[in-house]
Amino acid sequence: MDRQELENRTKHFHIEIIQLCLLLPKNNVGFEIGKQLIRSAGSVAANYRASKRAKSIADFIYKIEIVLEESDESLYWLQILQETVIVNDNRIYRLIREAHELTAIFSATTKTNLTFDICHLTYHNFSSSSTTPSLLKIKYPSLSLLMPSFS
Repeated sequence: MDRQELENRTKHFHIEIIQLCLLLPKNNVGFEIGKQLIRSAGSVAANYRASKRAKSIADFIYKIEIVLEESDESLYWLQILQETVIVNDNRIYRLIREAHELTAIFSATTKTNLTFDICHLTYHNFSSSSTTPSLLKIKYPSLSLLMPSFS
């Protein structure tokens, strides 16, 4: 899966969450869960999209960590919906699976990037720019799918 496919996937996740939330009851519980769920799912899509414009590897890692937190929060609210049976719709199961998968993808990305960052701090001199993005993508292939090019 390339960056564009993952960007589309996170956007589609947000859209499906909005559609599910339209089925929530029009009361305090429905409004609160809907608000939290739409916000967290929207943050997954928006922050992943923003990660394309990261100014550095540290900025990229920061943005992906936000995406990870928000995908996990989306999973939490979906599980609350499932367990309370506030809305009875089969989409919940598919969305829970998707939230699990997105959380796993971004968790792996964060771990790969943090491992890289620790190695970079240990073995490279920050005053030189000897480690180029293309070198990073060869050494850490999972970054090539998600990491924007830094100039």
